[in-house]
Amino acid sequence: YPYKNIKGAEIRTWRIGHWFSWMFEIDHTVKGRKVDHWTIAEKSNNIAGAVDNPGDSTDSIKFLGNMNTSDECWAKCNETTPCMGWTWHGATLGDWAFGCYGRVYDEWNPSPQDDMVSGRAPHVNPDE
Repeated sequence: YPYKNIKGAEIRTWRIGHWFSWMFEIDHTVKGRKVDHWTIAEKSNNIAGAVDNPGDSTDSIKFLGNMNTSDECWAKCNETTPCMGWTWHGATLGDWAFGCYGRVYDEWNPSPQDDMVSGRAPHVNPDE
């Protein structure tokens, strides 16, 4: 094969009389700076507005349970697949207090908020 590796795509289509095929290589690399550790942001809410009610889950955010500390929330995210990030609500946040939420996808756009902690899994930072 004239390709670096066999990963790629093949498209086939029927034209009157015979099949046509096209193969092409797909680049699987993401350019940017690799961050090989968890990023922890104090006083930040990375699920702001994404969950309607305490204890709810969505397709992209999973309620992981009530945890006494942000470290417990982080540990729960590490036990959960997939979990690309987490947000923990502190004791002063009423019905949301102690709630731990995991992000299924790598979305990072935290809003400033007191008594909250958010974490992001190792990732590639495409802006750098």
